[in-house]
Amino acid sequence: MQHYKIYIAANFSGRKVLHKTATKLERAGHRITSRWITEGNNRRYKNWHTRATAAALRDKADVERAELMILDTLNKTRRGGREVEFGIALQKGIPCWLVGQRRNIFHEFATKRFSSWKECVKALSHG
Repeated sequence: MQHYKIYIAANFSGRKVLHKTATKLERAGHRITSRWITEGNNRRYKNWHTRATAAALRDKADVERAELMILDTLNKTRRGGREVEFGIALQKGIPCWLVGQRRNIFHEFATKRFSSWKECVKALSHG
């Protein structure tokens, strides 16, 4: 079974649920590069601009360290950070998988698609 460095791009509000999924993947031998799942918003910065910039730089670096991007589209949101992360991965030539529905034309670039995280974890656990 191949082990990957994986970046998970998802709605920020779902990080607690994704933390459990990330833990399962790590137990299977993968490394999760998505620090946002455990670190959350960095509250040490006093203003939004500084905090948001620091988070964006962290997330961009985490995407660039990954060998596989998994985009979660299960939860609808008006926020678009996960889509930018997906775009960075595509631009860097990082293989991208999708968990959930295709929501825009660029999701067609996902090389694998799953309707649930359970299916995705199973695929990664059995290589």
